[in-house]
Amino acid sequence: MEDIRTYGKVRRAVLGVEIAEVEPADARAAGLSDIRGAKVQSFGPDAEDSPARKAGVEVGDIIITAAGQRVNRVSELQRVIRGFKPGETVDVEVMRFRERKTFKVHLGEPVPDSSQVASAGTRGGVSPASGGEHSYDRLGITVQPVPDEVVSARQVDDRYRRGLLVTAVNTRGPAYRELAANQDIILRTLNPVRKDIRSAADLEEVVRTLKRGDTLTLLVYTMGASTKVVTLEIN
Repeated sequence: MEDIRTYGKVRRAVLGVEIAEVEPADARAAGLSDIRGAKVQSFGPDAEDSPARKAGVEVGDIIITAAGQRVNRVSELQRVIRGFKPGETVDVEVMRFRERKTFKVHLGEPVPDSSQVASAGTRGGVSPASGGEHSYDRLGITVQPVPDEVVSARQVDDRYRRGLLVTAVNTRGPAYRELAANQDIILRTLNPVRKDIRSAADLEEVVRTLKRGDTLTLLVYTMGASTKVVTLEIN
């Protein structure tokens, strides 16, 4: 009520991140002994203004404490942040691929919802050409440069069109249920090395250094949605 009287609305504090639950492969890649935390998937449509990003948090980080409180799940992080007001500062501890880091995040306010760039009618129904495809048996995927017709039909932003489009996913491979054919675009590897993926050769350079049982963490854009972080265990 005090917020409504003073500001005309209820003010909520935000970190400025899109988060997801931690999966077993994520925990292993991060160096966590148990499966917990909140995985940073992206900084949303206004990444430049994200309080977490400005503080030094990166996509792929796993938030394990906030304001000195242990974070086991996404809902627990949300509960902690709800106890703060915009403009206040919170200490956030993350695991970044076996390295522990702490940041002071100056909390912001939610950005008003914006309209979707692509309408629901543009989702699905586009089959990319088969030229230039490369298969990676150890990942269980086939990829190719993003075709121009897909860029046009799905209104793919320039930030994402230079990645590799996943065109097939092997049901017996590590990527099954993690990546979606003709939906996901691989943008970057985050672990064991950080590398922008602009061609099949870029991805091959990273994959060939890995052995069976190693983890590979990818930054992926899902067309019509947002970015996400995916960790795969190599066959």
